[in-house]
Amino acid sequence: MNTVATTRILPDTTTSVDVGDEVEAIQLPSLDERVRGLLEKEKPITVWKAAAKLGVGYINQVSAVLDGLTTEGSLATFKVGFNKYYALPKVALTSKEPTLITIISDSLEGLFLGCRYEVMAKLEAMNKCSQIK
Repeated sequence: MNTVATTRILPDTTTSVDVGDEVEAIQLPSLDERVRGLLEKEKPITVWKAAAKLGVGYINQVSAVLDGLTTEGSLATFKVGFNKYYALPKVALTSKEPTLITIISDSLEGLFLGCRYEVMAKLEAMNKCSQIK
Protein backbone atom coordinates (compact mmCIF):
# COMPACT_ATOMS: atom_id res chain seq x y z
CA MET A 1 0.00 0.00 0.00
CA ASN A 2 1.42 3.40 -1.00
CA THR A 3 1.39 6.22 1.56
CA VAL A 4 1.88 9.93 0.99
CA ALA A 5 2.90 12.24 3.84
CA THR A 6 1.22 15.63 3.98
CA THR A 7 2.08 18.55 6.20
CA ARG A 8 -0.40 21.11 7.44
CA ILE A 9 0.33 24.82 7.58
CA LEU A 10 0.27 24.71 11.37
CA PRO A 11 3.72 23.83 12.69
CA ASP A 12 4.73 20.37 13.90
CA THR A 13 1.68 18.57 12.50
CA THR A 14 2.07 15.72 10.01
CA THR A 15 -0.50 13.17 8.86
CA SER A 16 -0.42 10.23 6.46
CA VAL A 17 -2.90 9.64 3.65
CA ASP A 18 -3.28 6.45 1.63
CA VAL A 19 -2.99 7.09 -2.12
CA GLY A 20 -6.28 5.34 -2.95
CA ASP A 21 -8.32 7.20 -0.30
CA GLU A 22 -10.75 9.92 -1.29
CA VAL A 23 -10.65 13.33 0.28
CA GLU A 24 -14.01 15.09 0.43
CA ALA A 25 -12.85 18.62 1.25
CA ILE A 26 -9.67 20.23 2.39
CA GLN A 27 -10.08 23.35 4.46
CA LEU A 28 -6.99 25.40 5.17
CA PRO A 29 -6.86 27.07 8.56
CA SER A 30 -7.79 30.74 8.55
CA LEU A 31 -5.13 33.39 9.01
CA ASP A 32 -6.46 33.95 12.53
CA GLU A 33 -5.92 30.26 13.38
CA ARG A 34 -2.44 30.28 11.86
CA VAL A 35 -1.46 33.37 13.89
CA ARG A 36 -2.77 31.68 17.06
CA GLY A 37 -0.68 28.63 16.16
CA LEU A 38 2.45 30.77 16.06
CA LEU A 39 1.71 32.15 19.53
CA GLU A 40 1.40 28.70 21.08
CA LYS A 41 5.16 28.17 20.75
CA GLU A 42 5.57 29.84 24.18
CA LYS A 43 7.71 32.73 22.89
CA PRO A 44 6.87 36.40 22.32
CA ILE A 45 6.62 37.33 18.65
CA THR A 46 6.71 40.53 16.62
CA VAL A 47 4.34 41.38 13.79
CA TRP A 48 7.19 41.10 11.30
CA LYS A 49 8.25 37.68 12.55
CA ALA A 50 4.66 36.41 12.30
CA ALA A 51 4.27 37.92 8.83
CA ALA A 52 7.58 36.40 7.72
CA LYS A 53 6.42 32.94 8.79
CA LEU A 54 3.03 33.33 7.10
CA GLY A 55 4.11 35.35 4.06
CA VAL A 56 5.16 38.98 4.09
CA GLY A 57 2.11 39.96 2.02
CA TYR A 58 -0.04 39.32 5.09
CA ILE A 59 1.51 42.07 7.25
CA ASN A 60 -1.65 44.20 7.46
CA GLN A 61 -3.88 41.19 8.20
CA VAL A 62 -1.45 39.75 10.76
CA SER A 63 -1.23 43.12 12.48
CA ALA A 64 -5.04 43.36 12.59
CA VAL A 65 -5.37 39.83 14.01
CA LEU A 66 -2.75 40.47 16.71
CA ASP A 67 -4.34 43.80 17.64
CA GLY A 68 -7.77 42.15 17.75
CA LEU A 69 -6.51 39.38 20.02
CA THR A 70 -4.90 41.99 22.26
CA THR A 71 -8.14 43.98 22.44
CA GLU A 72 -10.15 40.92 23.44
CA GLY A 73 -7.59 40.13 26.16
CA SER A 74 -6.15 36.94 24.65
CA LEU A 75 -2.71 38.50 24.17
CA ALA A 76 -0.40 40.80 26.09
CA THR A 77 1.85 43.30 24.38
CA PHE A 78 5.07 44.87 25.51
CA LYS A 79 7.69 46.99 23.84
CA VAL A 80 11.43 46.42 24.03
CA GLY A 81 13.56 48.86 22.07
CA PHE A 82 11.92 49.44 18.71
CA ASN A 83 10.06 46.11 18.80
CA LYS A 84 6.49 45.53 19.93
CA TYR A 85 6.08 41.94 21.10
CA TYR A 86 2.89 39.91 21.38
CA ALA A 87 2.58 36.89 23.66
CA LEU A 88 0.07 34.91 25.65
CA PRO A 89 -0.34 36.68 29.02
CA LYS A 90 1.31 33.86 31.00
CA VAL A 91 4.26 33.81 28.59
CA ALA A 92 4.64 37.59 28.79
CA LEU A 93 4.92 37.39 32.58
CA THR A 94 7.06 34.27 32.97
CA SER A 95 9.17 34.03 29.82
CA LYS A 96 12.87 34.84 29.78
CA GLU A 97 12.44 35.89 26.16
CA PRO A 98 13.28 38.10 24.40
CA THR A 99 16.99 38.03 25.09
CA LEU A 100 19.32 40.82 23.99
CA ILE A 101 20.37 38.83 20.93
CA THR A 102 16.72 38.20 20.04
CA ILE A 103 15.90 41.89 20.41
CA ILE A 104 18.78 42.92 18.13
CA SER A 105 17.90 40.19 15.63
CA ASP A 106 14.21 41.16 15.63
CA SER A 107 15.12 44.83 15.16
CA LEU A 108 17.27 44.06 12.12
CA GLU A 109 14.71 41.62 10.74
CA GLY A 110 11.93 44.17 11.17
CA LEU A 111 14.00 46.82 9.40
CA PHE A 112 14.84 44.46 6.53
CA LEU A 113 11.29 43.11 6.16
CA GLY A 114 9.79 46.59 6.42
CA CYS A 115 12.00 47.83 3.58
CA ARG A 116 11.27 44.70 1.55
CA TYR A 117 7.53 45.12 2.08
CA GLU A 118 7.65 48.76 0.93
CA VAL A 119 9.69 47.90 -2.17
CA MET A 120 7.35 45.03 -3.07
CA ALA A 121 4.30 47.29 -2.62
CA LYS A 122 5.86 49.94 -4.89
CA LEU A 123 6.78 47.35 -7.53
CA GLU A 124 3.27 45.94 -7.41
CA ALA A 125 1.81 49.44 -7.80
CA MET A 126 4.13 50.12 -10.75
CA ASN A 127 3.12 46.82 -12.32
CA LYS A 128 -0.57 47.75 -12.01
CA CYS A 129 0.13 51.16 -13.60
CA SER A 130 1.97 49.56 -16.54
CA GLN A 131 -0.97 47.20 -17.15
CA ILE A 132 -3.36 50.16 -17.47
CA LYS A 133 -1.50 51.62 -20.48
